[in-house]
Amino acid sequence: MQMSLRMFTLYATLGLANLGAVADVCQEMTTLVSQARTNFDSGDMTALTGATSCALSQSLAGNAAYTCAWQFSFRDQAATTAFDAFNTHVGTCFAQSNAVIADAGVNHPDTYFQRLYTVDGATIRISLKDKSALQQTYVFVGIQRGDAAR
Repeated sequence: MQMSLRMFTLYATLGLANLGAVADVCQEMTTLVSQARTNFDSGDMTALTGATSCALSQSLAGNAAYTCAWQFSFRDQAATTAFDAFNTHVGTCFAQSNAVIADAGVNHPDTYFQRLYTVDGATIRISLKDKSALQQTYVFVGIQRGDAAR
């Protein structure tokens, strides 16, 4: 049974353990990290549970990057909870991950937070972005081959 990220974050907010939801997210992310090491050559990516959309693109480093997005109302606390939950679960799913805090400046006044993790030859990016012109807040999870922090 698939659980939406909003339900997953509700469990996280309440402090309740939902091992099935965590296991699903971990399995999906593990699969995507494995696919990233081959630059997504198979072309058969798994959408992360509850994502509004997912897409394959080319990163600035020339590698394929797979990114999923979750859309929330502007500055909805559920978006921050989802951002925090993904950051927590990278550590749970990948015990050997190395976190890099990477809040790069952006050229617009909207709020932007990003964390990078290097995991098994891949980089996981988790970001929280407020888009005031759209009155939306987004959480993005992107995975690509290599160490993007270097």
